[in-house]
This record gives sequence, C-alpha cells and structure tokens, in this order.
Amino acid sequence: MRGACTLMLGPDAESEPWVRAAADAAGCPASTCRKCRRGDHDVDVELPHISLAGERVVIVDDVASTGRTIAAVARAALAAGAQRVDVAVTHALLVGDASPLIERSGVGIFISTDTVPHRTNRIETTPLVAEALSRIGP
Repeated sequence: MRGACTLMLGPDAESEPWVRAAADAAGCPASTCRKCRRGDHDVDVELPHISLAGERVVIVDDVASTGRTIAAVARAALAAGAQRVDVAVTHALLVGDASPLIERSGVGIFISTDTVPHRTNRIETTPLVAEALSRIGP
C-alpha cells in the first residue's frame, strides 16, 4: 500500500511491531490504539493521542475473525476526522457477519494475504515463504 496512507494504525499494543515494520516499508508514520475486549463481540478502542483529521489511515492487523476490533478502530478514526480508512490483514478469517460489519464501519479497501482463502486475498505468501526457506540453506 505504498503511497496509500499518511498513517498506519494498529488496533492494540500487540500489533505495534508489525505496524511499525509495515509503516517503515511504506514510508509513513505508525501508531497504535488501546483495546479493551470484554468478549468476542464486545470491543472498545481508544485512539492514540494524535490528530487523524484529513489522514488516510491503514489499519494493520494480524487476524480478522469477528471484525469487531477493525470496525471499532475504523469508526473511531473516521469520527476523529480521518479522510479514509483502509485495512491490511494477514489472516482474514472473517467469520459470521464480520465482512458486512467491517463494510458498514466505513472501511474502504480491505486486503489480506492468501493464508486463508477469501475474496479479500491480494497478497501472495508463497514467494515470501520460498525466499525465507532458501535463506535457511541445507
């Protein structure tokens, strides 16, 4: 998503390492939210204390299962003035009503790797795995 964002945003502290790595590769800043999960379908997020007004935000996460966290972050970012919110996820499980929930939250583009077959798959992992294995050696 090079050039696609002005800020990459992780949904929680756990996401910080991969959000920073993705942001560094894309040449944009990164930050993370604070997440409070009270159950599989009950999630609150607190945005970082930065201005999102006019920003093109990309939420980066490892797994999207129920979609509640991504939807909460997207809604909060848009309410804080983000111009656009897109999502990049490693594993798109997207169970139950996750896809329509995410769409209703205002997310624009949603992409995922092909580790879990889904219509959002845009990032092929086979070349990445092959390259990593070639570096291991015999």
